[in-house]
Formats: sequence, C-alpha cells, structure tokens
Amino acid sequence: MQEPLTDNAIGTFMFHRSTPPDGLHPPLINTFTSEDSMHTETPTRDNRCKVRAMPMTRKTMLAAFLLAQFSDILTTNAALARGAWEGNPLMAGAQAALGDCWFIPKVAMVALLLWLLSRTAKPRLIVFAAALSVLGPLNNLLTLFV
Repeated sequence: MQEPLTDNAIGTFMFHRSTPPDGLHPPLINTFTSEDSMHTETPTRDNRCKVRAMPMTRKTMLAAFLLAQFSDILTTNAALARGAWEGNPLMAGAQAALGDCWFIPKVAMVALLLWLLSRTAKPRLIVFAAALSVLGPLNNLLTLFV
C-alpha cells in the first residue's frame, strides 16, 4: 500500500487505491478529513496519482498471440517441406493422421485459447501466452536458416 499523502495546511490524508481490473477507469481517492468523515472523489488533474499506462491494449496482445500461432503454422509447413520433423508429439500425431491438413486441430486449439484469453481478467496471462507462442516460430526459423 502506498504512503498516505498529507496536506498539512488542511490536515487531509488521501489513500490511493489501485486501478480496477479492467484498467479503464482512474483510481478513486479516499479522502479522510479531520472530522473522520470519508469522501470518495474522482481524481482531477491536480490530485491524480501517476499510473503508468500499459503500452499495449488487450486486443493488441491477443493479436500478437494469434499472429505468433499463425506464423508457427507457416514456418512449420516450410520446415516440414525441407525435411524437418515435428517435435511436438500431439502435432506429429495430427500430421500422421491428417497429412496436409494437420493444422486443423491446432487452429481449433488456438481458437479455444483465444476465447479463454479474451475472457481473463489478468492481462499478464495474455502476454505470457503470446511470448510463449513466439518460441515455436523462432525454433522453426532456426531450423530453416541454420
């Protein structure tokens, strides 16, 4: 919890609460006066605490996850065409059973994950999923060019 802000001239203490989970609304400031009455007010330009804005929105993070998954399919196809083999046993089974349409179960799983990630209240999970999804295409690119 942050230290209370004090205004010595009037004896007002303000406690800053964190932003709501959706991150869209500014935090409310609880003001305790000397009479112990509590007032809740929306912060103005003068009394607003400085909160770092997130550099990416949820939609951008979800788009990054989707782009990483799509690039994984493309780079996997390119690596398979050059004679590489699939390291993921689930996808290797899909490739053996479905042939050139091996990516259909992957697209279904990506759709499910995209739906679940769009419903989460924790944007860090979306960032983690997008960052983890980049590892597959990077590995495929290393296989192709090294």
